[in-house]
Amino acid sequence: MSGALRSDTRAGSALATSPRRPRPLATACFAPYGRHSPHGRSTGNGGGAAATAYVGLPVWQNKELAIDCLAATTFATTGSSPVQSNWTGAPITVPAGASIDWVGNGGGWRAARFTQSDYVSPNGDGSLTVKTQSGDISLHPAGAGMVRIISDTESVGAVELIGRGSPLNAVPAPAGSTFRNLNGGVGSTFWVKQSGTGSSNWVAVA
Repeated sequence: MSGALRSDTRAGSALATSPRRPRPLATACFAPYGRHSPHGRSTGNGGGAAATAYVGLPVWQNKELAIDCLAATTFATTGSSPVQSNWTGAPITVPAGASIDWVGNGGGWRAARFTQSDYVSPNGDGSLTVKTQSGDISLHPAGAGMVRIISDTESVGAVELIGRGSPLNAVPAPAGSTFRNLNGGVGSTFWVKQSGTGSSNWVAVA
């Protein structure tokens, strides 16, 4: 099926696609347990089944396609025809009950708006998990920005800092903050701010 969008799905769902006639907005829905449209195919027994769907040509520039996922669905970044891309540069998983909007771009599809669980995952109880598909999680404040921990009752909170050398009389921070000296050294690597908001009252604890 050259020239058609292919989305590989998991978690026992198949894709029912929109008709192949061009239109400004097409909607596709996922059906559970191996059901599929004439323009798609599915394999598996409903437990971790895989489905491949083909969305019709042409892919007009800025054409929109909305897909509602009834089951958690992974969209591959490789093997798609036309190419489908997203800001992560990796496969994305749209959770059950969520939607993804695609926009025609350069003859392929670009994910414009979507809810995903690969990086930021609501847990259904008000809590949130930040994770990666592989590798580290990096927190990177710009410029003089800091990683600040606050709460509903503590709006100033405390900050987590890294740097070179001693923070004493050099780095302002609220009480309870920490500083890691990347130069290391016995008794001069980990610092805690004991009081105040200025650059004094840092104490090396390790």
